[in-house]
Amino acid sequence: MRRILPTLALLTLASTSVRAQAADPFPLKEEAIDRHDTGPLRDSKTYVIPYATLLVSANGSTWATGGNAKFHAKFFTLGLTKALMQDLSLKLHTDLATKLRALGITVLTYDDVKDNETMKGADRRTPDADPRYDGMNTTKDRQGDANYVVATATDEMNIKPALQGAHWGLRNVAKDKQAVLLVPEYWFDTPIVIAKGEESYSQDRAEVQILPGMRLHRASALFLNQKTRGGWIQTKWQPRVSDVVGSVVKGGEDGFSFGGYKRGSADFTLTLDREKFVAGVLKGGYAFNDVIIESVKREMANQ
Repeated sequence: MRRILPTLALLTLASTSVRAQAADPFPLKEEAIDRHDTGPLRDSKTYVIPYATLLVSANGSTWATGGNAKFHAKFFTLGLTKALMQDLSLKLHTDLATKLRALGITVLTYDDVKDNETMKGADRRTPDADPRYDGMNTTKDRQGDANYVVATATDEMNIKPALQGAHWGLRNVAKDKQAVLLVPEYWFDTPIVIAKGEESYSQDRAEVQILPGMRLHRASALFLNQKTRGGWIQTKWQPRVSDVVGSVVKGGEDGFSFGGYKRGSADFTLTLDREKFVAGVLKGGYAFNDVIIESVKREMANQ
């Protein structure tokens, strides 16, 4: 199993410039956040955050339908390397840990708990064999046809989540450390895919727009205390974090019509601009970290 550097060393390297690559602050509005039972966040001044998981759409497809017209579009994102994804996961993790420590909380990361029997025995994700994913794992969301590449700061941290959530399989770590266990995830969609359909008396239309931007598909933080009482914080919507993270090229297109029926399909590729992509991920990820911090502050004030 590959290790790049010890986690604490990685955190130190990242902490000096972790904010530098993010664009302007991007606040997530209160109405965009779902908080469920945040009380456990005040049950310890020690938090275990073993890793942060970053997921980005690597390819996918969508249909647009308007009456008797249908259009199918496939997209492919180029430039998602494992090294880049792991580095961004580390930055998001470091930012959250740094902010919690500023509140007076002791934060334990992977190296602090890696010898726990639960951590040692946890299943790790298996990399996808397809070379397009650069040795990363892939998964799908509950809804949609996109494949997401998955990364944590190191392969060793890339623990397969339990069916009840990533936090549940590690609950014994919280008990062992008398701590709050918190596991954040950050999902991003790029490119932005917009399907439009129109049915009218004169003409049925279906089209798909592929825009070179990026959305925060979903961000969540699952947590539980030493007595396995848990809760979550999660985004409700999918805000746009960047208008441009690369360039989109339309490939081959097929289409035909028969009577009143129209069918079409096309392939699109998005080639990432590394700097813009990094800025977009950090903008959305840091904004969600701020939401977590605000929730912790509220609960600490209620002690």
